[in-house]
This record gives sequence, C-alpha cells and structure tokens, in this order.
Amino acid sequence: MVEWVLAGLLSALSLLVFYQVLARYIPAIPSLLWTEEIARGLLLWLVLLGAGVGVVEQSHFQLSILLRKTGPWLHRLVYFLILVSGVYLTVSAFALSQKGTGRVSLVTGLPAVWVYLALLCGGVLIVCGSVAVLTKTPRPPSSQPARGEGEPGGRHHPRNPARHP
Repeated sequence: MVEWVLAGLLSALSLLVFYQVLARYIPAIPSLLWTEEIARGLLLWLVLLGAGVGVVEQSHFQLSILLRKTGPWLHRLVYFLILVSGVYLTVSAFALSQKGTGRVSLVTGLPAVWVYLALLCGGVLIVCGSVAVLTKTPRPPSSQPARGEGEPGGRHHPRNPARHP
C-alpha cells in the first residue's frame, strides 16, 4: 500500500514540476505560486516515506562484501544506529509538529503541520523497520546469490564459460 502512495506522490510531484517548467517558458500559461510549495512538501513526503520503506524492506544500499567479511554483528550495529536515528527523528518531528500546529502557509492556506507530519511518519516507519530487523533471526548476506549468479545464462554459471571474467 505504501508503494502506491509513493507512486501517487511521485506522479503528483512530476506533474507539478512539469507545470512549473511550462509556466516559466510559455507566457500563455499562468504561473501559480502554490505549485512550488506543494512540490516541496510532496518531495519531503516522498523522501521520508521512501526512506522508511527502504528500512522496512531492507532495500537500502549496503556493502555486501563488507557484511560478508565481518559477519552479522556489523549488520546489527548498522540497524541499531538506524534505530537511534529514527527515534531521534521521531521525537524531534513530534516536537516540531506540536509547535507548528497553529501555523498556516501564506501561499496555499494549508496548515504547516502537513509537512511536519512527513517527518513524523518517516521516523515511525524507520523505527518500526529497524526494530523488525533487529528482533528477527539474522540471516548472513552471503546466503543470497547476487542477481545473475548461479542462474543458467548468468554471469558465473559453470556451463557458460563465455561469460566468465
């Protein structure tokens, strides 16, 4: 479900930015001030929800070779640091959203808290994802072959000597 929300946010952001570009270079299209502010808010939601989904699905960039050589302790340490960062983000976002509940944007008229809630939602997703990773049984990264390895026609398949480096 979150992936669909992210797809919708990306689509809306793309349309708004495309409209801004058209309005800048085509004089017949009116320039709307609110599009820039909404685009910034959508980008913030997109980044923070995407970061939370990346932690939940463990799909962030990682150095697999380093994790294979050091063992699961480094993987757990990294996710512990992610947990600490997520808790800090969540607590800070909660305080910020409480301070900004009465603020209203001058351009759009929307409450400013809709942007602050992106920080809070992203932080909660990061915390939940890192807790889920830390509480489950660690699986060494070497147990999963890289894409294409070991498959017929893949890079290092023994029956395909032409593809060996």
